[in-house]
Amino acid sequence: MPLLLASLLLAAAASAPVVAPENLSPAMGAPPVYAMAGPSSAAVRDGDGFLLAFSAQDAKWPRARTFVTRLDAFGKMAGNLTEIPVGTNDGADAVLPSIVVAPDGWYVAQMEQTTSAPGTGIVWRVNPNLPLPSTPFARLTGPLFLRGANGKFFASSFNTIFEYTLDGALAATYPNNVADDIVALGGKPLPVGHLALPYTPCFLPPCGNQPSTPAYFIIVGLYEPSATFAFFSNHGVGVATDGATLLTAFYSGDPRTGGDVKFIRFDDDGKAIGDARTLGAFDGDPLQQPLRPAVAYDGARYVVVWQTGHAIAAAAIDGDGNVTPIPLPHLGDDTQPNVVAAGRGKFLLSYGAVRNGEWHLATRLVYFDLGRRPVARR
Repeated sequence: MPLLLASLLLAAAASAPVVAPENLSPAMGAPPVYAMAGPSSAAVRDGDGFLLAFSAQDAKWPRARTFVTRLDAFGKMAGNLTEIPVGTNDGADAVLPSIVVAPDGWYVAQMEQTTSAPGTGIVWRVNPNLPLPSTPFARLTGPLFLRGANGKFFASSFNTIFEYTLDGALAATYPNNVADDIVALGGKPLPVGHLALPYTPCFLPPCGNQPSTPAYFIIVGLYEPSATFAFFSNHGVGVATDGATLLTAFYSGDPRTGGDVKFIRFDDDGKAIGDARTLGAFDGDPLQQPLRPAVAYDGARYVVVWQTGHAIAAAAIDGDGNVTPIPLPHLGDDTQPNVVAAGRGKFLLSYGAVRNGEWHLATRLVYFDLGRRPVARR
């Protein structure tokens, strides 16, 4: 083989994604039947492995509960499951888990919701060497998630973002826009949310102030739309940052009929950089609950994962905006994926997986630099 061709093939192989085999938790009963507005799991790096929080149905109650487990460097469960209590009442579902590593353990958040209540955000501070606390660390209003950043973490609630030190001291508060997610830029949180406006033709006045077409707004920062698209979708926005700009991913189209998954970048002032581009497609489902894509950045590329029908899909975006599909095997019903960067050239995917009628937590690693792939011990 000519030397130049061999070099090109080696370079292509080095940059092409390599998908590791799937890891499954022990079966955890029937698939959960609760509705969610985002990923059903969240992972953070912790030493050579990960801490992962996920929602699953409790064995004693037909309700969703949050569980925390430790994963090794290959994404396999390496510790016991810790079930996180609910802070409201036993009839609530605990959904939208998120987690931050602390010096003596971790902070884990969940939104507790019932069919009659929109949800209460509960944060627990857990030391794995001590009994679970009897009272929550914090109780906040509405959808809640935690994001760690440079020795502190942010707790984003309905209209306020709280900044805490890792020892639990409240350091600052910031206004929020009912964000789908936040990123940290310059040490401060930047919320990213969406506004969806349906369109119903009006033939007889008065018609009010309804929009003339369906509209989907992405809001970076507070209140003022940063980008507007002429379609309707209830799905949320996923976001990650390279430290200077941010990349958002979103479903373009009605979740009931399907459409495309797109991405667009913004600067730190919330101004769009270029036009929205297509990552892939998603299948419609008349019963689909609102979801959102998940996005992570490893220092060289973004990876976006999303749900399409009863499967999940993923793609990578490099610094020049080139899109590379990631070939994920379809082994059964897969739902509500998340992704976290696990070092340069390495990402951990987590998602719900139904195999032989039973629900499992599933993880798999995706590599872009085979030189960084860990070697299993013999």
